[in-house]
Amino acid sequence: MNSSRGARIYGGHAVCLYMNGKRFTDEAFLGIFGTLDQVERRKPGRYFYFFDNKWKKMMSKMPPEHFSQPIGIADATDYDKLFQSWVDRGAEGAETEDGSTVCAWGANSLDELLGYMGFDDAMKKSVTESIDQYNAYCAQGEDEDFERDPKLLLDVSEPPFFGMYSVEEKPMLGTVALNGLVIDDDQRVLDKNYNPILGLYASGNNSGGRFAVQYSTAISGLTLGMAMTLGRVLGKALAAK
Repeated sequence: MNSSRGARIYGGHAVCLYMNGKRFTDEAFLGIFGTLDQVERRKPGRYFYFFDNKWKKMMSKMPPEHFSQPIGIADATDYDKLFQSWVDRGAEGAETEDGSTVCAWGANSLDELLGYMGFDDAMKKSVTESIDQYNAYCAQGEDEDFERDPKLLLDVSEPPFFGMYSVEEKPMLGTVALNGLVIDDDQRVLDKNYNPILGLYASGNNSGGRFAVQYSTAISGLTLGMAMTLGRVLGKALAAK
């Protein structure tokens, strides 16, 4: 996020939408790194996050990972005050540090929130439909699209509502982007527009932005294991063609 440090729900199970306003992953799978992994393999652009007044319940279900946010700790961020300030500031959105890009808003209705976020009618319709569908899955206790854990299905229905988006240039970059060429799920090398280059593949340490989405603890054989596993998968796929 490119707003104030407190405007981060990293690791929280907020509803995450693609640039077309549609869900694209189980937002709770593997915590923040699961979503990072999905985003890093898609074209750069804005990604959107939505949650509601049940944010304390949402945060209580966060995994104990690097980006977890403590609640009720004296020296932690005062989220009650922070999120209320988003609502109070209306269309201005979250207060930023050093004039950086505003990327978080709060409102007492979803329609008002989407207006603050600058969506046109088509995007408003897409986002609303996605949230309505997600809420329906929460009500029935089953995520038919991405099989999100039923214990982590928490609807977005109680005002005030909160919306955030990532910066466009690099939506959810992790620590660094190292180790070779960017590839897709089939290990095809991608061009600058994130489209696969015909006949060109990269495997093992030659591929993937290995540390782009998470830290990897040093383990004997880690690099060799990655090279052998991905190389075998790619070899079998090419041999089958």
